[in-house]
Amino acid sequence: MATELRRPWWREPVLHFLLLGGAIFLVDGHVRRGRADPTQIVVTQAVRGDILRAQSQLLGREPTPAEMERYIADWIRAEALYRESRRLGLDEGDSVVRDRLVYKLRQVEQSAIIAPEPSDDVLAAWLREHRAEYVEPLRLDFEQVLAAKETGASEARARELRERLARGESPVGLGDAFAPGQRHANRSSSYVARTFGEGFSAALVTMPIGEWTIAESIHGVHVVRVSKRSGGTEPTLARLRPMLVRDWKKAEQLRMLERRLDELAAKYHVEHE
Repeated sequence: MATELRRPWWREPVLHFLLLGGAIFLVDGHVRRGRADPTQIVVTQAVRGDILRAQSQLLGREPTPAEMERYIADWIRAEALYRESRRLGLDEGDSVVRDRLVYKLRQVEQSAIIAPEPSDDVLAAWLREHRAEYVEPLRLDFEQVLAAKETGASEARARELRERLARGESPVGLGDAFAPGQRHANRSSSYVARTFGEGFSAALVTMPIGEWTIAESIHGVHVVRVSKRSGGTEPTLARLRPMLVRDWKKAEQLRMLERRLDELAAKYHVEHE
């Protein structure tokens, strides 16, 4: 009788069955451990760091250990109540929750958007399009003495007042009462035009600095001395580059964000009932 041949032990079907069963058990256990438990709240170091930063800003100092434990306990309770409300479906159909989630998504998407560096041509085009936003208004420092129309002979009185002022007499107490006052500091040309009239405002732009000069307004004839003019310069790319780069990037980031949000919304099929 021939001797029966035996298979090697590692080829036994029973062994293969046991190994396969063990592998399935291990994989199942790993999947179960990786599956999030909705009733388990994990206070991570990131959460602790967020709480610490937020409370430090509110308090103006770092919270004490006891305060931190109380803040963490508040966070845990809030997280538990949030999950419970989600479990009960309380977030569904709530416009406040909906708007908050939309706002949060916008913030997440915006944080991922980085606007490119603009070229000189791009900045020049931006400046041309938004020139009015960068024009610095002309501002004036001046003092005036009024010869009001109501008092009569205002031009002759103004000439007399100018002679007295040119000789060094103080303007205090001279001329007729004027509600806006004698001295005006850092006034915009638009303010001057509203208060005194366009003609008076235009005269202040060209009259010599530091000299008593006669100018007519809607109130009468004034003896005026301009001590300072500032602003009113033409906005240029060279002078405003940092501001232009900042403003363009902000607008470009917003444009890119809106395009990204439109792309997200386009994933959904819309039906009207």
